[in-house]
Amino acid sequence: MEEDWSLLLSFFPENWCELAAETGALKGLRKDKSAETLLRTLFIHLGCGYSLRETAVRARKAKLADVSDVALLKRLKKSKQWLNEMCIAMFQQLGVALSLEEGFQIRAFDATTVKEPGKTGSLWRIHYSVCLPSLCCDFLRLTETTGPGTGESFTQFPIREGDYVMADRGYSTAGGIQHVISKKAYVTVRLNTAVLPLCNLRGKPFGLLKNVKSIKRAGTVRSWQVLVPTQGPSIKGRLCALRKSKEAIKLAQEKNPKGSCKKV
Repeated sequence: MEEDWSLLLSFFPENWCELAAETGALKGLRKDKSAETLLRTLFIHLGCGYSLRETAVRARKAKLADVSDVALLKRLKKSKQWLNEMCIAMFQQLGVALSLEEGFQIRAFDATTVKEPGKTGSLWRIHYSVCLPSLCCDFLRLTETTGPGTGESFTQFPIREGDYVMADRGYSTAGGIQHVISKKAYVTVRLNTAVLPLCNLRGKPFGLLKNVKSIKRAGTVRSWQVLVPTQGPSIKGRLCALRKSKEAIKLAQEKNPKGSCKKV
């Protein structure tokens, strides 16, 4: 969607096209040497999760590229350095000083389930973390999927002082956030309103719906100072909201027709 693509471009570093040429990502392209067309094609696979074969079909129908799945894989490998340098530039553009010094690390946490082959195969949960922007896995743990100590939680991971931790809404609990803070680390997590209540700085319930409704234009970002109530002292944090594009809102509402606050 053009609206989504324009919004996405606004987050890219200013020299993202030049980086494509400098890193050799465009080398060997015969029919179309457009960095934008190449990136849109790669994002069908990387961003939408389609297989290389389906990506090739979709790119052909969208008139982005006429390429086979094998050729697309080769192009993806050639684009590795380009994508990596774009990630680094985006971090730097946001004022995040990337460093290789010990004690500083940006880490993304997640979990997934895997099933052993066969009709009676056991189900397991993999807890893993990757470093950004290298995407190197620095921790992995295998647990059962039911019972105490098996769920998605920050307590599954070793956390060092100074770590910058990011995770999805499955980790959005007051106890989990408190655990990260107790390690003298920093955390960014997607809000799950069902399990993580927020308060304003006066200790009153934060008016989430009222505040996010004030964001009208796609791509607009707003933030508010909030408190996370815990069993101990409340944790001071910042709630950030990004207005979705019309297409993204439509997709979210189709997935959660009865959900609230799905437009942000």
